[in-house]
Amino acid sequence: MTQINIRVDPEIDALLSYLASRRHVPKAIVAREFLLENLTQKIFPLLLEDYEKGKISLKKIIQLTNLTPDDVIDKIAELKIEPPIPPEIDDYTKNVVDRFLAIESPNRNKKQRNDGEKINGSLVH
Repeated sequence: MTQINIRVDPEIDALLSYLASRRHVPKAIVAREFLLENLTQKIFPLLLEDYEKGKISLKKIIQLTNLTPDDVIDKIAELKIEPPIPPEIDDYTKNVVDRFLAIESPNRNKKQRNDGEKINGSLVH
């Protein structure tokens, strides 16, 4: 971990000291949490713009923001951001999924029929 030294106003120092004492943790932890939260709020919209343009990956956004994958994907869905996938790759993946589902569907139906077992002539699951 890299160390950064910054100067803060006495009011900010007093606030950090108060919060640290209330939580029984070092002041540096409180300051680091505030810095990370604020940076995430400020940089997240920029990262999403870069993601939409294909300049950054979801993995990199998660690493930089310390957000969970679910939080990042939820925000992308909420903002209706299209993934930066070229049409030829999107078409290819759609075809792969369609082929998989075509192979899987008959097996799934067959498995569902075989899941039950007859006891005294009645089908029991």
